[in-house]
Amino acid sequence: MRSIRKTNDTIEELTGSLPGLLAAQDKEFEALLFDRNMGTISQAKYEKRYTEMQRNRSALAESLTLSASQANLASDNLESAATHGQTGLEWHFGATRNTAEQAESARSLISLV
Repeated sequence: MRSIRKTNDTIEELTGSLPGLLAAQDKEFEALLFDRNMGTISQAKYEKRYTEMQRNRSALAESLTLSASQANLASDNLESAATHGQTGLEWHFGATRNTAEQAESARSLISLV
C-alpha cells in the first residue's frame, strides 16, 4: 500500500509539473530555431540541442507508457485476485487504475518538438 501511495504521489507531482516543463522546452526550441535562422548559432549546435530535447521527450513518453502498462497489469492482477475470493483490495484496485490513468494522461501531453 505504501508503494502504491508513493507511486501515486510521484505521478501526481509529475503531471503537475509536466505542462510547465513542456512549455519551457517549446519556448527554448523557438529561441533555438530563431537563433539558428538568424545565424547566431551553428547548424551543428542547433541539431545537437534539438536531438537532446527529442531524446528527453521520447524517454519520458516511453517511461510513462511503461508505467501505465505496469499499473494496468497490477490492477488486472488485483481484480483477478478479488474474483478468486481475496478481500480488501478495493482501494488498491482503484489506486493502481488511477496511476495508470494519470500516466496515460501525462503521456498524451508529450509530443516531439
